[in-house]
Amino acid sequence: MKKIILLAVAAAGMAAFALPASAMAEGVPLHMLPKPEGTKTIDGVGSATLTGFGTTITCTKSSGTATFTTTTGGRAQRVFSECVNGSGKKCTSSGQVSGVIKSNFLNFDLLTVEDTVTKATVPES
Repeated sequence: MKKIILLAVAAAGMAAFALPASAMAEGVPLHMLPKPEGTKTIDGVGSATLTGFGTTITCTKSSGTATFTTTTGGRAQRVFSECVNGSGKKCTSSGQVSGVIKSNFLNFDLLTVEDTVTKATVPES
């Protein structure tokens, strides 16, 4: 069961970053000037649902950190807590307390994409 849960978490993590990666081909890099320094906190709002390999995991809390390595991207790590599967059993990633799933560090890129409804890309200066 632990291997299935870890595979589901890995698949959900990859899916969460598939859209930004696919949008990158059409997007324009968004530069943060000056480059943010230090580690930034990610505060999750609402619950997260991780689905894959025939199981669904729901986590009621999430948080994380992000560190910019360039003006257009960096590395982030997410922590999901109070995680249970459809049967109500707590789900846990290796090395964490019961009910906590912690991702690996994942690379991220910021970019500007066009809003398909308004055709807006960035606020005008």
